[in-house]
This record gives sequence, C-alpha cells and structure tokens, in this order.
Amino acid sequence: MLVFHSALFLEDARLNFFSGRVAGASDWFSLIRAFGLFLGHTHGVGALGLIGLLFLPGGARRRIIWAAFALDLALALKLSGTDTSRLFRMGIALAPPLFLGAGFLLDTAWARAGAGGRGGAIWTARAPALVAALIIALMAFRLGDEIRRQFREIAGETGKSCVFDIEAADAAGKWLRGRLLPGDLVMATHLEWLADCRTASPMLANLAEGGEGNPIYPKALRRRFVYPCRLSDVRFAIEHEASPAMEAFFQYRSIGETIRAWPLAWSRGSIRIHRNPRLAE
Repeated sequence: MLVFHSALFLEDARLNFFSGRVAGASDWFSLIRAFGLFLGHTHGVGALGLIGLLFLPGGARRRIIWAAFALDLALALKLSGTDTSRLFRMGIALAPPLFLGAGFLLDTAWARAGAGGRGGAIWTARAPALVAALIIALMAFRLGDEIRRQFREIAGETGKSCVFDIEAADAAGKWLRGRLLPGDLVMATHLEWLADCRTASPMLANLAEGGEGNPIYPKALRRRFVYPCRLSDVRFAIEHEASPAMEAFFQYRSIGETIRAWPLAWSRGSIRIHRNPRLAE
C-alpha cells in the first residue's frame, strides 16, 4: 500500500528545489550531456522506448503520455545534471513511459514480422523515422563508451567496480543465514541480498551516526529510519573490493575504518565479513 506523507513530500521538494543542494544542469550543453548519460544508463531500453513513443498512434492518449514523459525527463535532467548517481535514481520515474514505448515497438515489429512485412505503416512517417535513426546512432555511440568505461573499471582504473565471484557470494550468504535472526542488522553495499534480515548500507549507517550527508542521502533523512541503523546495531558488516573507493566517493571513510577493526569472521575471494565484537554471535 502506498502512503502519501504531505510533510515528507514538502521536505523533499524543499531539499531538491530550494536548498541549493542539487546543482543540476545549468545550460543546454549540460542537458544534452545528461540525456546521453541517461541513455547510457538504460543500456538500450531507453532508446527502444523513445523510438516506440515516436510511433504511438495519435490522439489524446499519445499527447498525455508524451506530456508526462517530457515533464519527468525535463525535471530529471535539470535536477540531476551530469551527476550519474542522482541521474540513475531519478531516471526511475521515466521507466513507465519508456517501457510502454519499448513494448509497443516490439509488439508492432513482431506483428509485422508475422505478416511478412505487411503489418502496418509504422515506418512510413519520415520525421519519426529520422529521429529514431538519430537516437539509434546516439545510443550506439553512448553505449560503446559505456561498455569501454565498464571494462576500464573492471581493470581497476577507478576502483569502484563491484565484480565478485558469485560462488563466493553464495557461500557468504549460506554462512550468514545460519547465524542471523530476522531482527539482526547486516551492513553491506551491493550484497544486501545475501542476508535474510534487516540490512543497511554504510551510507545510511554513517548518516545514523551523525555524519555529514552525501550525494545520495541528505542529513534530513536521519529522521526517517524505520529501524535503528547505527554501528552499535550492526551484527555483521560485509566488504568487497570496491569498498575503499566507495567510502571515499560517498564520504563514509570512518565507517569503513571502524568495521575493518572488527574481527574477521569469514572471507573468501574479495568478500570479507566482519563481526561486531560488542554483539555475541
């Protein structure tokens, strides 16, 4: 069930629009660059969705869909700018119309293929077809750059990759599940799915400890915790090869230093599990 909290909504609006915390894009070049980053984040689905939206049947429904999509896109690009972390999260609001467009495009293409290419005139409108070709070209360039960047991260140039042995992750999950109760708290990033209990990222723990806000979690969110997320509440903390770089980027280095001083309870490959010495295993 979705619950609307007016006070929290107004607080979010103040943080995002009036506090100056979000710099956003300030010129057309930044907006275009942010749009390219957005297409790169969606790895092809965004381009398919945009092309599908171009060929939606005319009428009031098409105008409503396009108006909603254009408004959400403008807000996401303006508020996020080229900050990939914010853009990645704000882009979630664009998913419904993009998936609608992608579904329409694929369904129509499938119908035309089944009819031997005689299933309609979806490609007869020249203007949408030209725009679609431009999107495909932009997507090909952007996706190629994204793939190259990912391989550079895997090679260790940025140190923020999160590639680990899935067998080691499964083994860590089995080890944890035999030692956890539903009310326990595990601190991890990218590996929260290993624990069948309460989890929190180090960024949230840093916020709960009174640390400064970071690009994702502003200080105002301290009042919104559903359950305690302080270090004293953490039973186990999971680290991997990307942890040091993430600590520096998201500004929670002291949290990492603290948990690395805890006893090492389990390790395999790049995955390490530290145990809070103040909580009995």
